[in-house]
Amino acid sequence: VKALRLIFWQGFLSDVLNPKVALFYVALLPQFISAHDPSPVKDLVALGVTGNMVGIGTSITYVFLAARMTDALRRNQTISSWLTKTMGALFVGLGLKLATEKV
Repeated sequence: VKALRLIFWQGFLSDVLNPKVALFYVALLPQFISAHDPSPVKDLVALGVTGNMVGIGTSITYVFLAARMTDALRRNQTISSWLTKTMGALFVGLGLKLATEKV
């Protein structure tokens, strides 16, 4: 439980301290606020919190599904071996393509 809390706070701080996130909200959210609104800051905060709650719900769903899929793939040795070989071949192919490209 302690490790999960640490992971959560690392992700939270990474997102909060990322200037691109602030620029995104500053550029996007004012478009949805009326110029004659008596409390634009309150509405901007409400939109930001709503967007974050939807994002958190979506991210949690993706993580849950990815964890279940990973467990299923790791339990099946045939699929796991096939994926490992396929990814190895893909990386070798990408490396060869990169090595033969002109600069």
